[in-house]
Amino acid sequence: MDEFVLAIDGGGSKTLALLQNISTGQIWKDRAGGSSLTIDFESACQTIIELAKNLVQQADANPKSITLVCGVAGAGNDRWRIPLENQLKVIFSDVLVVNDGKTSLYGASDGEPSIVVALGTGSVAMRLDQYGQEKQFGGWGFTASDGGSGANIGIKLIKEVLFEFDRLKQSNCNIDSSNKVIDPLVSDCLNVIGSDSQAILNWLNKATASTYAALAPLVFKYKDTSPLAKPIIDETLNEVTKLIDLAQPKAHLPVIIIGGLAEALFPYLHINCDYKIKQAKGYSLDGALYLAKKMIKSKGE
Repeated sequence: MDEFVLAIDGGGSKTLALLQNISTGQIWKDRAGGSSLTIDFESACQTIIELAKNLVQQADANPKSITLVCGVAGAGNDRWRIPLENQLKVIFSDVLVVNDGKTSLYGASDGEPSIVVALGTGSVAMRLDQYGQEKQFGGWGFTASDGGSGANIGIKLIKEVLFEFDRLKQSNCNIDSSNKVIDPLVSDCLNVIGSDSQAILNWLNKATASTYAALAPLVFKYKDTSPLAKPIIDETLNEVTKLIDLAQPKAHLPVIIIGGLAEALFPYLHINCDYKIKQAKGYSLDGALYLAKKMIKSKGE
């Protein structure tokens, strides 16, 4: 019977999966919406399980011949990790569910000593030292932590936009996206969240980490034209630098920046950071694949 590895990467906005036949090297890929365990646990579990089953069906594989590693946001909390792992163990041979920070660490570093900082909807730093020891820093969730993340940037922007909204109302200014007096960043943000009090309240009541993070690209879009953008970017860089400093031991390990914000922040960090910033060798999905193959290898030893 052929042996397979199944890698899953579950984040706030998307879920990626890859199934590989170890003997032939043939692969099957699929993707779905977000599956962060902290945003909607039941929906996240359903997304991951359905995605896994779809790939198994495509490959016409026996689930009991599959070693599965799932790196998913929120799995650092056993309250969510264990129930998901138990559901997957009913279907598959060997299962490991870990925080997506761990799979990002191994994907980006390919198992070499490094510090990997993942900046997406949330933020987390993972360190793999020369002794093979792993340690996580940050990743507590956007309500209390996740400095440097998309959600955190979105919250910063909303605070500034709401202040401007109240200021404009106080001066009896017409709050309309066509009003050229309004900062273009504020205008674009109001187009998303609404331009009257009730619409904004409705948006805020439904807002999640993912919806806040969806606003982050606006800040970088107007980095040269909005006076609100630069302070948000500067504060974000300070938060990322603090996270790197926290994770960095005396032996200066190379730092790898990954995630949806990596491209936007890399130029700033490359110039301003005291540490060596490297490009990632792979991604969270690659890390899950790496760990799955490592599990199979350890079984054979």
